[in-house]
Amino acid sequence: MNNLTNITSPTGITSHTKSLIDIIIINYTNDEMFTEVLDLGYSDHLAQFLDIKFKNVLKDPITTCKIHFTDNNVEEHKYLLHEETWAEVLASNEPNTSFNLFMNSFTYYFNTAFPLKVTYVKGKSIAGEARGLELENKGSENSSLP
Repeated sequence: MNNLTNITSPTGITSHTKSLIDIIIINYTNDEMFTEVLDLGYSDHLAQFLDIKFKNVLKDPITTCKIHFTDNNVEEHKYLLHEETWAEVLASNEPNTSFNLFMNSFTYYFNTAFPLKVTYVKGKSIAGEARGLELENKGSENSSLP
């Protein structure tokens, strides 16, 4: 499979320990690949950043995936979560099982309220980098996560 890890410095740091516990594993190698470990200040785990430069330029048709966050689907999501009894989550004595059941339900309701929409972008090309999920807020300009 030729899977490689690209992170070589500690990603979990406490006052007593430093450990490499969070990794990026890919099966793609390229000389124009850059990884970095970043302290964003949110956790004792550091963030991993992977930047891959592609030599080929993507041509039309290019698709983007968007989730539209509107007042209506935020309300729908809140309603769906409120209507869920969570009985199965609460009945489990195993924390991992409870968490997985919760995440399955939450993800289902999230995907129901905020469906992923694939759109085609005409007349544009993306040179040198892969684009991620674009998020659009109602009444504001599009912002994208690299």
